[in-house]
Amino acid sequence: MKAPSQFKLTIPSPCTQNWDNMSSSCQGRFCTSCNKQVTDFTKFTNKEILKYFAKSKGPICGRLTQAQMEINFGRLEHPIRKSLLPKFLMSAILTTSGVCNTEAKNSSTTIQIEMENNSNTKPIKNIKFLPTTDTTQYILGRVLDNENIPLESANITLKGNKIGTSSDREGKFKIMVPDSVLGKKIVLIVSYAGFETQEINISTKSFPIDIAVNLKVGAFLGEVTINKKPSLWERIFMKK
Repeated sequence: MKAPSQFKLTIPSPCTQNWDNMSSSCQGRFCTSCNKQVTDFTKFTNKEILKYFAKSKGPICGRLTQAQMEINFGRLEHPIRKSLLPKFLMSAILTTSGVCNTEAKNSSTTIQIEMENNSNTKPIKNIKFLPTTDTTQYILGRVLDNENIPLESANITLKGNKIGTSSDREGKFKIMVPDSVLGKKIVLIVSYAGFETQEINISTKSFPIDIAVNLKVGAFLGEVTINKKPSLWERIFMKK
């Protein structure tokens, strides 16, 4: 399965097998139901994914996050280097480039790869803090992933209210509890792009309290399909 110059990864038919029940392997898990190796791409960087699919052959069963399936990947090697354009045409282009050609010799080629950061979550709109009569009436907490790595800019809200905040670079947050919700069921909603949203029931009526929240990666299992997106170069010069 050779990756094209521009592509997205998808899992058209997600698998219903439980990831946690699969046995561990070098690059992920092994599914005894399908008798297949399932590669855990959720721990791969964009560059590692590019290298993996450039060398891979045949169908690949993998685990991807929703955020990874929204990324436009680009090949590490510049498409011009493997162009089928005749050498004489390339020479003609270079000789007419003038100063641009000289500048090109003195600079290295940089290929830009689009990255998606899970911390770029949409801000919560119309957040407000209702008045409290007690300055110690709040919830402290920390948002972490399943490997206890802090998650910055996670959204934390009180269910049923437009009351919320976000976590800092260490995953820490502080949210005030207004008088209007005391004596009622308090549910804290913690969300972060690419992870499963978690609801936490706050049963205590004594504040302040300190909690830790570990979010699980919201991932999909199944055979990975490459959706090719032709580059401008391919659309112009490589039409058959």
